[in-house]
Amino acid sequence: MKATQPHTPIDYRSLVTFAPDLYLILSPALDILDASDAYLSATLTQRTDITGKYLFDIFPDNPADAAADGVDNLRLSLMTVLSTRLPHKMQVQKYDIRKPDGTFEERYWSPLNTPVPGEQGEVAFIIHRVEDVTELAHAKKAIERQQLRQTEIVQIHEQNLQESENRFRTIFNLNPVALFITNAADGRLKYVNEAFERLFHFNSKDAIGKTVIELGIIDSDNRAQLAQHVHDEGGHSVEMEIEVHTANGDARQVFLSTEAIDVDGQECFLKAMVDITERKTAAQRLQATNRFLDNILENMPSMVLVRDAKDLKLIRMNKAAEEMLGVGREELLGKGTIDILPAEDAALYAAQDRLTLTIGGLQQMEEQLKLKSGSKWLYTRKIPVYENGMPQYLLSISQDTTDKKNQQDAILELNKELEAFSYSVAHDLRAPLRAITGFAKILESDLGSEVSSDILQQLRKISSNAENMGCLIDDLLMFSKLGKKSLRPENVNMNQLVDWAIAEIAKTGEIRAEINVEKLPPVKADFMLLCQVMINLLSNAIKYSSKKDHPVVNISGQVQGKECIYTISDNGTGFDMRYSNKLFGVFQRLHRADEFEGSGVGLAIVQRIVTKHQGRVWADAKPNEGARFSFSLPAT
Repeated sequence: MKATQPHTPIDYRSLVTFAPDLYLILSPALDILDASDAYLSATLTQRTDITGKYLFDIFPDNPADAAADGVDNLRLSLMTVLSTRLPHKMQVQKYDIRKPDGTFEERYWSPLNTPVPGEQGEVAFIIHRVEDVTELAHAKKAIERQQLRQTEIVQIHEQNLQESENRFRTIFNLNPVALFITNAADGRLKYVNEAFERLFHFNSKDAIGKTVIELGIIDSDNRAQLAQHVHDEGGHSVEMEIEVHTANGDARQVFLSTEAIDVDGQECFLKAMVDITERKTAAQRLQATNRFLDNILENMPSMVLVRDAKDLKLIRMNKAAEEMLGVGREELLGKGTIDILPAEDAALYAAQDRLTLTIGGLQQMEEQLKLKSGSKWLYTRKIPVYENGMPQYLLSISQDTTDKKNQQDAILELNKELEAFSYSVAHDLRAPLRAITGFAKILESDLGSEVSSDILQQLRKISSNAENMGCLIDDLLMFSKLGKKSLRPENVNMNQLVDWAIAEIAKTGEIRAEINVEKLPPVKADFMLLCQVMINLLSNAIKYSSKKDHPVVNISGQVQGKECIYTISDNGTGFDMRYSNKLFGVFQRLHRADEFEGSGVGLAIVQRIVTKHQGRVWADAKPNEGARFSFSLPAT
């Protein structure tokens, strides 16, 4: 008998694992049971990481690809296999693979899903076999793109040719410059555009076929000169200004440009005419205007200097500058500041000029000019003059304010003397007033039971008037000191300041008025001085509304542009606006002293403090309808 070869069992797991194809073994629940090494390598996965896991947990769609449909398509194919128990071949599918770092790599696959039946005919497993066709898909796309690009190039080329011809016709016909083409041999017109018709008042039908000489546009001498120029330049563009004539006989100045071109195999000239009649007329008018402006500039009473922006050399000046500087222009033109002024002053002025050129716009300043003839004060305005967006010149206009400056200094000195006098008088009055008050009270105390009530009333009036005079002196002293006091600006919470002012007023007596305070914008100011402003205005509002059954005072504030505006309004007695000009003067009152007490200095103090802060103060009122006092301060 023939010996039989022993039977060797097949290790199907090894067969699947080491198969060169890309296999994935799935359970009916779509859990991964096993995979070939080739599949693991292609999908960048490890067997231990995917075995026993749900298929779509391991291979999800690329979240960065909004059009990704790999999961849906594969799930549909697998469901088809489970329901029909037949293999299902999928079309090439884009299904990106997740890399170990979490990012996705673009992949294309050709999948085949095959059922493996069990003992009862049910689907025991599904073999998911794929082929990586990524390179093939990319190559196919590249070929399609190349084919599409070639088709587009042909279409674009044909379209460009057509568009180029249409564009030429459009540009030629609609160009605002008068264009016409003439035959080089005989000079007859072949084409003219609409601008040519408008300029010369010729219809194209009447012009084509004729020469510009026959049409009377150019004389024969000009045409011969132009043809010679073109010939000498070898057909290149020739430009010149000439005079032409229209069909109605008008003479026009034009800028003519001519160039040799080829039209349908014939040598021709393309000619363009730009009407410069108005431009030349305007240039003549501009020259006349410049002469007029030069005359004005030369005779201006203010000093005018023009410097070159590069080196600040003086390039122009007027007669007033010569008179003010005491030097003729022949000695100054072409020189810099260092050549005119002492070195220290020259460096300062040069730095100011450079800063003006850097900042741009109008700059205004007060300058002291030290000359051999003496010192002068000038009020100067400087502004850069630009060309092509760059400063080319620096223009300065100066007025001699020496006399005005001396007058201002004299007024300041007089004010200082007046303030000193006020302070001295007020200070000297305090001692005798204290004595009068004291003696009146002593007499009232010692003689109270021995004299009549009329005498006691007179003694009390003496004491009261002396005390009022003392308050007036205190106000005068404060008013005088305000002129000397320097500001100490700080960030001020205006609501806190109002609270502090109300507390100070309450120390002097009961406040009957209802006081309403809005949210107030903060400001940068001298806190103590601003408190005085608020105390004075708030005290007035409380005082002049005190005779109302229900006195109300409102305090509001808002930011308007570059100002913070604060308003204190009341429902009190008000006043006639015809006399509002007296409000902020010293000792000026709009009510009798027996109606409302006061020294008549409070609003003057308010105005001086607000003005010292570069602000302003004003009022609005009606008799018996209350008053509104407002003041502004620069916004922070």
